[in-house]
Amino acid sequence: MNTSQIRLVDSSGRAQRPHTKQPLGRLFIDRGLIKTSDLLLAFGHQCMNDVKVGHMLVSQGQISEESLYETLAIQNVLPFIDMQSDLPDLTPQADMDPHQCLRLQCVLRRREGEATILATSSLEQFKNSKATLPAHLHPVKMAIATRSHITETTRVGASTIMAMKAETRVPEDLSCRSLPAEIKTCLVWHYPC
Repeated sequence: MNTSQIRLVDSSGRAQRPHTKQPLGRLFIDRGLIKTSDLLLAFGHQCMNDVKVGHMLVSQGQISEESLYETLAIQNVLPFIDMQSDLPDLTPQADMDPHQCLRLQCVLRRREGEATILATSSLEQFKNSKATLPAHLHPVKMAIATRSHITETTRVGASTIMAMKAETRVPEDLSCRSLPAEIKTCLVWHYPC
């Protein structure tokens, strides 16, 4: 059983009420990540550079990438997935092209009951990502993860999927798949790639 870590980030113990989306900068300040002066400086840079304020603060070293995406999760009332401690189930990932995952900034994490958890670092791309999934993976639930973790998970997942495909590319009778590991090691030493 998967012992994944979906972490719901505390939204300051506020009473439950209809969700009104707070500005991201206000949430950074409320969480103690930056001061008001840091936010105003980032807004000044944002006007000149056409970059989102959260990414501007990360590039300036004011906040970490993880803090940015945790705050986005709070702002949008979504779970944040800590992908360093949450080992993915690569089975559903085989249904999505790695290039598409990188382009859409999303990765399939696992099945949770009847739903598939789709982690994204781009809220704007979620609808596009969801639309590209095969019908057997629906319904889909959104979660937030950092861009770097999605990129790394895609890289690892793609490597695993490509290795599985490569292992079965040659017919069994022409392959060395059934050879003992010791012989495979000797072959690699004698016939390096």
